[in-house]
Amino acid sequence: MKNKFEIYEETKKPAFTLAEVLITLLIIGVVASLTLPTLIAKVNDKVAENQTAVFKAKFIKGLNLAKTAGDLNNTYSSTYDFLTNGLAKHYKMTKICDSTHIRECVPYDIIKYQGKNEEKSLNVSDIQTPGRLKLSGNFKDIAAFVSGDGIPVILSYDKSCLVDTEELDNEINSCVAGIYDINGSRKPNNFGTKIATKNGKSVTSFVGDLHSFNGASLGNCAGIVGNTCIASTIRSVNNSLVAEIQAIDNTYAGMPRSRWGGGTEYNDLWQLSKDYCKIVARNAHVPSRTELMDIAKAFYGADADINESGSTSFSSDSEAGRKAIQNYTNNKVTLYEAFGIDSTTNSFSLWSSSGSNGGMSYGRTYEKTYTYWHDFNPSYNSIPKVICIGDN
Repeated sequence: MKNKFEIYEETKKPAFTLAEVLITLLIIGVVASLTLPTLIAKVNDKVAENQTAVFKAKFIKGLNLAKTAGDLNNTYSSTYDFLTNGLAKHYKMTKICDSTHIRECVPYDIIKYQGKNEEKSLNVSDIQTPGRLKLSGNFKDIAAFVSGDGIPVILSYDKSCLVDTEELDNEINSCVAGIYDINGSRKPNNFGTKIATKNGKSVTSFVGDLHSFNGASLGNCAGIVGNTCIASTIRSVNNSLVAEIQAIDNTYAGMPRSRWGGGTEYNDLWQLSKDYCKIVARNAHVPSRTELMDIAKAFYGADADINESGSTSFSSDSEAGRKAIQNYTNNKVTLYEAFGIDSTTNSFSLWSSSGSNGGMSYGRTYEKTYTYWHDFNPSYNSIPKVICIGDN
């Protein structure tokens, strides 16, 4: 007869120890932590891909219907006019915003984006011109809308675009260009993340799956002249610039003061210009000699023979002079729009980043029949003006 010990040994079954179970669970956890993020990212990418495809399909269908009905044409006064009186007949939009109310169609204050060398940010309320979307040429203004699916879109309409009977582009019809926001797996990817306080008000930022169509992308250009990114429109240099700087940096002391040669202290408007570009225009800069020349070439033509460090006059008595004057006439309205100045203005001067040994500051003047490089007193309160150059 078997004793109790023998019976126990025969019925005992093999099992894991507690340590073995814990080690197994640890291994499973490590593997999951390594694989799940990749799987989730792939799922999110697929979702974003599908959302993008749906948006494009619906938008292109709306544009096709607008084209068929003759509602893609050059009769609209603005992009906002096109959206409200043209596209809205054929495409569902829950809200439409003009250029001064873009923020009302976008659910955050700041968009972060990747610049050439670093991450940059752009206030949504500053996106009021096609230059902010790196668009130039026949794109004159912008507007925004929220699609029926809740997708915010900022875009520009080229009312001079050619519409024929051929198929629309695979992307979006060339009559429109802009950006739209699909929430995909890009990081950080949070709506409404509190990141800063500006002027005592909490602001929100978003970095999401921002897509572009027809070459639009974010930038700090209010306009593009030649190859030069204009980060701010032309401004007179006075105490109003000081107020704008202090609204961002309350430690800014006020109007810069300077003197040279033991003379009387004066308001240094040249220094104020440089401070304004750095602080208000987000690390932009006063134009260099080369950038002022690029602006001149944009006015008078790439082949115009301009004296880089002196004066150049254009005479209607010569073929080259007539051509330069005609180029100025043809380009003036578009370029003045990029600068943000009235097209009836006859001439203007801009500060440069160059100073002379005698305490003077160089700049360039632009007029229909001449342009010249000149040294200005930094205390002048009428000329030159400041324009800021950014990274495009």
